[in-house]
Amino acid sequence: MDNIYRMEQIKQMILMDFTFTYSPMGKYIVLDNEEGLKIKVREGEKLILGTSDGIIEFKWNELILWLEH
Repeated sequence: MDNIYRMEQIKQMILMDFTFTYSPMGKYIVLDNEEGLKIKVREGEKLILGTSDGIIEFKWNELILWLEH
């Protein structure tokens, strides 16, 4: 249980570093940060990031919920 909670905390910390832009047609989300990293996630895809804490996976629905948050 602690591991799941820790991963959720890591996900939130990662997402707070990004600015989200939702496409007008709703087909993709663009995440960008201050360092110039820009990631485009298409509808239905997953975003998978490798971190020092392990592999972090974001599903499309999670990104949409974060965007609406």
